[in-house]
Amino acid sequence: MPFRLCRSKTEAALFFAVWLACLFFTDLTYNTNFDSRYYLAKALVERRSFCLTPDHDRVGPDQALYDGRYYSDKPPGSAVLMLPAFLLARLPLSLPGLPARGTEKYDRLHAWFTRALSSCLLAALAVVLFARLAARYLDEPAALFAALAGYLTTTAVAQDTHATGEVFTTALVLASFHQLLPETDRPGRPLLAGLAAAAAALVTYQAALIAVGGLLYLALGRDRRGALRYLAPLGAAAFLILLYNRLLFGGWWNFPVLFFTDTLGDSAFTTNFEWPSAGKLYQMLFSPYRGIFFYSPFLLLTLAGARDFCRRDRAAAAGLGGAFFAVFAFYLFNQGWYAGWDYGWRYILIVQPLFALPAWTWFAGRRRHGPEIILLAWGGALAAIGLLPSLFDIPSITDFQNPIFLLWLPNLLRFGPVSALTDFWWWATGAPLSPALAWSSSLLVLGGLWAFCLCLGFSARRERQAEPESKPD
Repeated sequence: MPFRLCRSKTEAALFFAVWLACLFFTDLTYNTNFDSRYYLAKALVERRSFCLTPDHDRVGPDQALYDGRYYSDKPPGSAVLMLPAFLLARLPLSLPGLPARGTEKYDRLHAWFTRALSSCLLAALAVVLFARLAARYLDEPAALFAALAGYLTTTAVAQDTHATGEVFTTALVLASFHQLLPETDRPGRPLLAGLAAAAAALVTYQAALIAVGGLLYLALGRDRRGALRYLAPLGAAAFLILLYNRLLFGGWWNFPVLFFTDTLGDSAFTTNFEWPSAGKLYQMLFSPYRGIFFYSPFLLLTLAGARDFCRRDRAAAAGLGGAFFAVFAFYLFNQGWYAGWDYGWRYILIVQPLFALPAWTWFAGRRRHGPEIILLAWGGALAAIGLLPSLFDIPSITDFQNPIFLLWLPNLLRFGPVSALTDFWWWATGAPLSPALAWSSSLLVLGGLWAFCLCLGFSARRERQAEPESKPD
C-alpha cells in the first residue's frame, strides 16, 4: 500500500483526539527536562548558539557547565526538531495584551505552544504509527483500538504531557519500524528506516540500540544491501554526535552529561554500569516502583503471544524483540535506569510499543476477553493516576519504593487534577480554578478519550463477528 497521510476518517479522528487530549493535560509548570531542550532551541533561533546563557537560570538542573558556559545536557536532536514549532508558537503570542517577548511569563506561554506543536503532535503521530504497524497483522478497527487502548493503559499517556525526549524518540522509533516492516517491498525502505533511527539517536543516544533489531530483521531477510543502507544514516548520526562533543565540550567522547550540574550525578547514559541483580530485575519488571508489568500488566500477554507471533512473522519478531531487549539490557547493567522523578519507567517507553505488538495480535485472536479487560482496566487506572496530578514540594521520587500510593495518589486527592485549563485560569485571573470544574473538565476529556476507545473496540468486535459471514468457507 502506498504511503498516505490519512488512510481513513477514523484514523484522522484518532490523531486529533490524542493531540487535543495531550494539549489539555499539558500544563504550564516548569519541567527541567523539557526546558533544557526548549532553551536550546531558543538559543539556536535567537543567538545562533548552543549556549544557554543568559537563560540558564530558567532551565533548572538539567544543564551542563563547561568552561564557564551553560549548555543543555541533552542531545541536540529534539531542539532541532522543535525549531519549526518554536517559530510557529510566536504567532499567537504576537496579539496585543499578551506578555512581552523576553519576559519569563512570555517564555512559559511560548513553551506551552511549542509543546503543543511539537511533542503533543508527535505523541498523536506515535499512536497512529503504532496503529499502522499493528495493521500489518490486524484489521483496521482492531489496529486502531490496539493503538489507543495501548496508549491509555501505559505511562506514555502521562509522560507525553511532560514533553520529555522519549516523546520525540518513540515516534521516530515507530517510524523506523513502520518503514522496516513494509506492507509492500520498496527498495528505499531500509534507508528511510535508518534515517528515522538516526534521528531517534540524535534525540536519545540509547535509541541507537534499536539498530540491533533492525539488523536482525534485515539479516533474516538476507538483505545485505539493505543493511548497509540502514546503517549509513546511523553512522552519520554517530559522527555528528561526536563532532558536537568535540566542538562544544573539547573532546570527542566528552558527552554533555559528563558536565551535568545536578549534584545527584550524571544521567543514565554515562558509565555508571553495574552487574544486574534479582532485586533490580524485580524493580524493573514487577515492582510498584518502576515495574513495566506492574504499570502496564497487559504487556504480560506478549509472553503468551510471542510464540504465535514468531510463527507468523519470524523476521519481525526478531527485529522487534531485538530492539526491545537491546535497550532493556543496556539499563539492566546501568545504575541510573530509573529516570529520577518520573512516573513509571520512562526510559523503556521508546521501545515498549514494539514489545506490545505480540500482545495485541494474541488479544485479537481470542473470542473472550475477560482477563484481558481486567489487565487493561488496571493499566488504565494507574495511567490516569500519573496523568492527572502535579507534584508539589516533595523529596526525590527515588526515595519512594511505592510512589503511586505514597506520593502520586495522595497528591491527586489533595491538590486535584492539573491541566492547561487550571494553569491558564490561574494565569488569567490570579485565582485557582474551582475543584469541581478542575475535576469535571479533566474527567470529561479523559472519559471522552476512553469512550472513543470503547467505540473502536466495539467496531473491531462487530467486524470480527461478521467475518465468518462475509468470508464463508
